[in-house]
Order: sequence, then C-alpha cells, then structure tokens
Amino acid sequence: MKLLQILSVLAVLAVSVVWAASAAARDLIVDTVDNTSTTKTSLKKALETALAGDVIKFNIAGDGPHYIRTPTGGYPLITVNNLTLDGYSQPKAKANINTLGKPNVADIRIVLDSRSGGRTVVDTTRGLVQPKARFLGYSMQRISPCEGWQSSQ
Repeated sequence: MKLLQILSVLAVLAVSVVWAASAAARDLIVDTVDNTSTTKTSLKKALETALAGDVIKFNIAGDGPHYIRTPTGGYPLITVNNLTLDGYSQPKAKANINTLGKPNVADIRIVLDSRSGGRTVVDTTRGLVQPKARFLGYSMQRISPCEGWQSSQ
C-alpha cells in the first residue's frame, strides 16, 4: 500500500515538473525597427506571440537610438500578465545609476515613436496594458501625451 502511495506522489510530481517546464518564460528578441518585416522579429510580432511571463528583449543592429514607429493599425492589445519589455537589453543601453538630484546617465537606445498616430503599447486610457506588464529602458514620442502613462528609467 505504501509503495502505491509513493508511486502516486511521484507521478503527480512528474506531471507538475513537466507542466512547469512547458510554462517557462521565453525571451523574444526584437531585431528590427520594421513592424512590417516578415523575415525578422519586430516589436509588433513579439507582442502578438508573447505569453505570460515572457520578456521582450532588443538586439537591433547599429548604435541607435532605434526609432520603432507605431504600426498604422496600432500594436496588438497586451492580454498576458507579467510581460516585460526590456529596452535595456539593447546593446550599449544602460540604466541610470545616479540617485535623485544627480545627472541622469541613462543611455536609452529604444524609442517607441507614435508621432504619426496609432495605438501605442502604453496607452492605458484605452485599456491596452495589463497591470502586470513592465516597461524598462525605453523612450516614447507622441504628439499628445497618454493619460496615466509612466516611463521607467
């Protein structure tokens, strides 16, 4: 009887481990500023394929800053939790390490450019960002500001 109980517990643990491994977060690497690209991974494509817990990182060729124009129809809605867009992952980007009152030494290499319109990924007034999405190391340009929008440095 005890052997059967032990085997049952081991079977449950094995299933749990397999499930947890299949739900592991992925790194999605954006390697182009062209949101219409079919051969590279754009920010739009990364947002369309993102799963809960994923991290969207950047590795766009060149020094930058890299301006990623908002697609004409806007970005897809972020519907997964715990998604991170990490602009600091772009080569040569760095976070501000100084305290308040000292010069900001951040080197931002990713710019989300919505000056020509379109739905942005941070327009919380339209319910596009889940509360658990994190945005790190980016700049945003837009003609009119988004209410409730906050950038992180």
